[in-house]
Amino acid sequence: MITDKILVIRKKAKNFVEFVGVNRAKVDFAGAMLKNAMGVSIPNDYAEFLQKTDGMIATPFEFFGTSEHDRKMQMYKFPNIVDFNMVFLKGDKIPSMRKRIVVGQVYFDMIIFDGNDGKYKLVARNNFASIRIFNGFEDVLGYVAQSL
Repeated sequence: MITDKILVIRKKAKNFVEFVGVNRAKVDFAGAMLKNAMGVSIPNDYAEFLQKTDGMIATPFEFFGTSEHDRKMQMYKFPNIVDFNMVFLKGDKIPSMRKRIVVGQVYFDMIIFDGNDGKYKLVARNNFASIRIFNGFEDVLGYVAQSL
């Protein structure tokens, strides 16, 4: 379960930050915005994650939520999933990102949900080439837990 994976990550991560989960209506609103712009909504397993924690940082992994989080002590704002994907929105600036949304990042790579095949992928930021493919978000969290 996603909750179990979050607990493992919480115990293993040296710099762990999680945010208060949100209701399904807020996830659905963000999903509708992404669907309109990117052609794909937030998948159910990621929606479940957001209801438990509206974004998460387990350095070097970051996962975006529906809200921007002001991290004053670190002097930056942790972006929300819609804002982070804005660079790919409007006019199909990067056609290879159509029907794909960035849900997180690690170092210089991104973690995306690919609506074309329903898989999550760790991709290179510079050319979007797949580095690793996951069947579901629980598998992504398992990879994070194993990597910490």
